Amino acid sequence: MRSNKLFIILSCLASLFILESCASIFSKSTYPFRLSTSPAGVNVVIKNSNGVEVFNGSSPALVDLKASEGFFKKASYTVNVFLEGYKPQTLPIYCKIDGWYFGNLLIGGLLGMLIVDPATGAMYKLETEFMSITMAENTTGQNNPQLKILDIASIPKELRKELIEIHP
Repeated sequence: MRSNKLFIILSCLASLFILESCASIFSKSTYPFRLSTSPAGVNVVIKNSNGVEVFNGSSPALVDLKASEGFFKKASYTVNVFLEGYKPQTLPIYCKIDGWYFGNLLIGGLLGMLIVDPATGAMYKLETEFMSITMAENTTGQNNPQLKILDIASIPKELRKELIEIHP
């Protein structure tokens, strides 16, 4: 009989511990992030704030990203997209505090607010779970006149007769 009372007390304490963390109950610590590009098939590299590659593939892509990088530290990512003939782009992904985290204040979940939600990462969420990128064609060198300064020795002899002397 005594072990049953102990079991009930421990069960109540465990339930209280679990229920005192709103964001951990109503939210999650990893989110699906969808990326689409126009055109499709663009090379995609996603790195976390430490420069560690978390995804390397092509678009469209679906990647699970963690919202936290540690205790009380929200995650952030950099999305690099590139494709031959197009200008490469770099875009950020940020995380923000999840609104459920403040539910701890309403239910008196000090333990959830200071320990459980920060430890599980559930206190944060991705600011955006979808990104659509339109790639711009790289027009450098195509019908764009450019000024190049060359040493006379680097110009072939047969082209030197085409040079025009400029007087100040």
